[in-house]
Amino acid sequence: MARGLGVARFAKNFGLSSLLLLTSQLVGQSADELFEVTEFSLGNRTQGVELEPWIQIRVNQKFDAKTVNDKAVELVQVGGDSIAINIGGDLGGVITLSVEEPLQLDTEYELRVTASLKSLTGAFLEADKIRFRTTDQAPPPPHWRLICHTKSGSSNFLSMCKNSAQKQIR
Repeated sequence: MARGLGVARFAKNFGLSSLLLLTSQLVGQSADELFEVTEFSLGNRTQGVELEPWIQIRVNQKFDAKTVNDKAVELVQVGGDSIAINIGGDLGGVITLSVEEPLQLDTEYELRVTASLKSLTGAFLEADKIRFRTTDQAPPPPHWRLICHTKSGSSNFLSMCKNSAQKQIR
């Protein structure tokens, strides 16, 4: 007996909902489970997000890595243009992204995950989005260090550097 005929007979004898349950068990997914976003991680906030955020998007199923691309995830300035991002993912259900250039201060953005992302079972993601606003505080300047260069090959280099720094500070 062909496999398809057996499933058809099973469906006739036990009803359509049983067929859906059987089919979902064959592919490892519950009949009621959608392929969807379960969490957007922006440092646990949607206000005051840093200008170079590391963003994670968690989904409830493993996904086909070939479908993780700039069509699956998009970051846009609300009322403006798309933002260039670097996208990566693992097969465990986490998509990571970072911006190529710092975001603007105190600006609203929308992160969109489209239905082009596909699970390993062949289901397409239910599209989702989140809005967030960046911080209104400029980042602090980089930390500068005093670098001491000496012409000496002395093993006492650190103490010479310390003495040199103290002389420059006075």
